[in-house]
Amino acid sequence: MESMSWKAPAAALVVAMAVGLACNGQPGYLGQAQQSLIDGGHPACPLDAGTCVEVSPAGSLGGACVDERWLAYISGPDPSCPVVSGAKGGAWVEAQLFDEPSELPAVPPALEGYCVYEWSPGSGDAGPDLDRLHAELDAQDAEYARDCYVVASSGSSAGVDAGWRTLRDDYHLQTGRLPELPQGGNSAPARIRVAVVDSAPNGYAGGAPSEDRSGHGHAVGWIVREHACPGDAGTPCVGQIADRLALPQITLRRRDLADGGYFGSQGQVAKAVHGAVHAWRAFNLGGGNQPRLVVNLSLGWDPVHGGETNMPLPARAVYDAITHAACQGALVVAAAGNDPGGPGIAAGPMLPGGWETRPGPTAAQCNVTEGASWSAAGKLPPADAGFYQPLIHAVSGLRADDSPLINARPGGRARMAAPAAHALAEDHGAPTDVLTGTSAAAAVTSAIAATVWGYRPKLTAPEVMDIIRRSGAPLGEYADFCLGGRPCPRSTPEREVVRANLCKAVRKACLSPLESCPAAPPACAPRPPHAGTLPSLSAGELATMAAGAPRYDASAVRWSLAPLEICGFTELWTEAPAYPASPCPRRQYHGAPIRPWSAPQPSSHACPVCTVEQNAAGTYSVTLSIDEEFVDPLSEPVLRINDSVDIDLSGIGMGSLSGGDVAVVENLDLSSVGPVESAEITFVMTDGGTELSTGSELIVQP
Repeated sequence: MESMSWKAPAAALVVAMAVGLACNGQPGYLGQAQQSLIDGGHPACPLDAGTCVEVSPAGSLGGACVDERWLAYISGPDPSCPVVSGAKGGAWVEAQLFDEPSELPAVPPALEGYCVYEWSPGSGDAGPDLDRLHAELDAQDAEYARDCYVVASSGSSAGVDAGWRTLRDDYHLQTGRLPELPQGGNSAPARIRVAVVDSAPNGYAGGAPSEDRSGHGHAVGWIVREHACPGDAGTPCVGQIADRLALPQITLRRRDLADGGYFGSQGQVAKAVHGAVHAWRAFNLGGGNQPRLVVNLSLGWDPVHGGETNMPLPARAVYDAITHAACQGALVVAAAGNDPGGPGIAAGPMLPGGWETRPGPTAAQCNVTEGASWSAAGKLPPADAGFYQPLIHAVSGLRADDSPLINARPGGRARMAAPAAHALAEDHGAPTDVLTGTSAAAAVTSAIAATVWGYRPKLTAPEVMDIIRRSGAPLGEYADFCLGGRPCPRSTPEREVVRANLCKAVRKACLSPLESCPAAPPACAPRPPHAGTLPSLSAGELATMAAGAPRYDASAVRWSLAPLEICGFTELWTEAPAYPASPCPRRQYHGAPIRPWSAPQPSSHACPVCTVEQNAAGTYSVTLSIDEEFVDPLSEPVLRINDSVDIDLSGIGMGSLSGGDVAVVENLDLSSVGPVESAEITFVMTDGGTELSTGSELIVQP
């Protein structure tokens, strides 16, 4: 997850976290007034006497849990949710978690026992009567747990306005998008539903994505649509977007079902996954014709909140809903997750993407999940066919030169990867939010799968993913996790990371005129790996973005050098790229507070289209164009070059920046750094009284 930076409506999401963890026996430089700060910085213990307090301890789950919402599982022959009567000060409202307005198709047996209980206070606004709820559930021998909000959810700027068409066109070159899909030879390609389980409200608007409050689900949906339905009327349109709201919460106690929210609970994700499958099946039962379903999950939660080494009830509800989707023949694609920037916690993939380590259901298991009337025909490949068949397919993100994203999650690299830096789409002449993170990678892969399925609808989900993998570009790097565990235990070829490509996947699927394949496969433009094809803006676009912007001289900035043992291995801030006589680090920010929930992959970022470029004199200029939705001031800018050298820009007179501001930093001498291959800008902001950081990858101009 990229460094989190919240827009104004999300300020109420601040979580009370643990004060800190002691570095026993080591001196620390954090003063008493600083010890309660929760930012993304690394702990440091260099000079001052006293106890070192870790700056960013792991978040307490308690801050994301409220007593007003509980999940329960009722086992036994009667799965109905028991009524809780006699509560003091209000009432408990019960419902089946997987209940849908349309009774058909029926809820599968394995999901019938899940119930959700929400507190409705009386006139006195009394708190929930937990004693009465627990007494009733205990009498039913039910399993129950609070449904904590551990799953969470960019705007425009002058940079987006100036350069979005260039970035979108470059992104299409990376992904292998076709200007239009080829006509089917024997019949028209099938229409394939892609359920975007995200921040947009429930709905199916003729196969096009809907607007939503955060903009994340809208951007994900249009990336899918633009790839799987790219042409004008009269050309094949395969990808049909159906939005399903999994992130309805605006605050811990306020949700918006009409416009969507920023975050949600595992129970809400589970309900959304089941609802997506239910709506697709009901559509076909009602006379529609969308033979296959892709479920896109560009969201996640950190494994510390359940689902990896343990399976608490809310996580199990998500797992069971995804199992139900797989038994119905759906392909489930999930973001592998991004690094939130905090110390030591971002290890391995986020969930549910990390469930690629677990096998998909067998026919025998689906018989238990779905009931006696279920059939494996057309849903699962033959058991002896040998296809790679995990429960879920995770996708990692790449920059245009095939290097990992700056916000790549350590230990979280999946077998499948897709372009995911400065990704966006067009919605009726306007740009969507710009995404840099595994959300975009998952969306592209979902679009490729839907397109292949449109031409080959008789294939099962594992066969489709097998074609995508065999048609992709091997990158010479290896996955950190895969079916079987973490680290990935498979042979070298099976664990190599492969970059997906839409054109090549369609070509691989349709080398012969099978099913609805075109008479001739499409021609694909060559794109060799590691070609150094990073996107850039034109001189005119840069000039438009920076027109009238104030300019600041960076000839005297502060540098951060490699850590020394004497300073507890913390980074050292200096006036020049050389070690000072008395090295003392300043407090730094490396990411947002590690909240108990997680953002969509990525969360919003303050500088969606910002640049660094070398000028004729050999020095560099940095153009910062702040997303207009960031109303809180952004201060203490730190520029990170090549993921190794930090430069403090706060002492050049720039001051704080706010949404819509543009600033140009000039005369930055990077001669000692070498060629600039990557750059990131971080700012400090205050969200609800808590200091945290943003992080945005910059465009490196040639």
